[in-house]
Parts: sequence; structure tokens; C-alpha cells
Amino acid sequence: MTFFMMVLTAVAIMLLWFIMVILAAKCTVGKGAKTWQIFAFLFLAGPVGWGVVCVMVMLELIDKCHNGWHKVFPEKLNEKKK
Repeated sequence: MTFFMMVLTAVAIMLLWFIMVILAAKCTVGKGAKTWQIFAFLFLAGPVGWGVVCVMVMLELIDKCHNGWHKVFPEKLNEKKK
């Protein structure tokens, strides 16, 4: 039970820190943020921000891989669409 409460507390603190950093970014940078500013604030956000960056990288890799299959096997993929 103690371990569960420690994990729950750590997650709550990380989530609170993430929210505070994102709110600070929203107030200081605003909607017209550049890519490097977004990544800087996500890096400062700690483990939750790093997780967001990892998800973004994975989605980009999956998208590139999926598009790569169209180049490798164009005839096989076009047959399925018909």
C-alpha cells in the first residue's frame, strides 16, 4: 500500500509540474510558438514532457514507415484498394 501511494504521489507531482510548465509556456510564448520553443518547454516539463516527445517521434517513424511500404510494394497495395 505504501508503494502504491508513493507511485501515485510521484505521478501527481509530475503531472502538476507538466501542467505548470505548459501554462507558463502558454503565457510567455503564446500560440505562435516556434518548434524549438515547444521542444524546450517539453524538455523542461520533465518525464511527462519527454513522454510526449517520444510519442511524437514514434508517430513520425510509423508514418514514414507506412509511406515507405507504398514505395516498396506499390502494386500490392494498389490491388487491395480496388
